[in-house]
Amino acid sequence: MAEFLLYKGPHWMDLLSSVEVERRVAENPRWIDTYNRRYQTGDIVEVQPDGKWPNHNDKTPFYTIKVPGLSVEIVKKYMEPATDPTNSNRILRRRKWRVLVHSIPVAIKQKMLTGGVVTVSFDKVKDYFQDKFA
Repeated sequence: MAEFLLYKGPHWMDLLSSVEVERRVAENPRWIDTYNRRYQTGDIVEVQPDGKWPNHNDKTPFYTIKVPGLSVEIVKKYMEPATDPTNSNRILRRRKWRVLVHSIPVAIKQKMLTGGVVTVSFDKVKDYFQDKFA
């Protein structure tokens, strides 16, 4: 079984106003790279074998999707960062893939919201995995 650890969000940087972001970039132009690489809601933080993470509560910043019968090796691609096409050493986003948490069917989402953990078949959630740059 593969377990996907998803960032619940929001990241503290998501709470900054556009004025505050602009101020920080004016002080340090490279800060925008840090801002762009932050985890965002639904980002796949990690993929591990079954039993890696305990159940979460409302205070943890993560959801866990457990997928029986799915090999971790098959889904490692979801851990890839998004890199600059002209410079593969420059990371544009921490993860290339995310799960569209807000679009997941209500029954699945409700389990995630109440316990932080849901066990489902990959067929039920695969359409909600999104390549951020496709």
